[in-house]
Amino acid sequence: MTHIAFIFALVNDPGVRSISFHSEKISWKTHLAWFDRQIHENNPFYIVSFDDKPCGYVRMQRDPQLPKYEYILTIAVTAGHRKKGIATAALRAACKQALAEQSVRKIWAMVKKDNIASHRLFIKTFRKEAGTQIVNGHAATCFVYPDYLE
Repeated sequence: MTHIAFIFALVNDPGVRSISFHSEKISWKTHLAWFDRQIHENNPFYIVSFDDKPCGYVRMQRDPQLPKYEYILTIAVTAGHRKKGIATAALRAACKQALAEQSVRKIWAMVKKDNIASHRLFIKTFRKEAGTQIVNGHAATCFVYPDYLE
């Protein structure tokens, strides 16, 4: 399976869709256009592997409403690899690498209020909440890395 097909299957996983701010299924055509933009915009994008097989991804995307060197992060891990510490390790590694090698200075994550697993992940990794806001009609908790708020 190619990375494009793997990510397409993962983003359309019902568990992933249910915690997304856009919960509708993604078409193959939309996915291909999105993937092409990710490559051409040169945003940080990491495939997470376990036993040499893809099991998730961490990606960062520019938001024109944020300062130039700030990115929004998204992470997803396959159902069979959740609750094993893989997401925590992947998130830490991706953030450190993006800060060291890319033009990234600050990373934001927005998590739906009812997404308990992601709240735990980001508290563990980003250490504390950085406020709340409404994202596409959903209450969201904001997290920021590195922790400039102390």
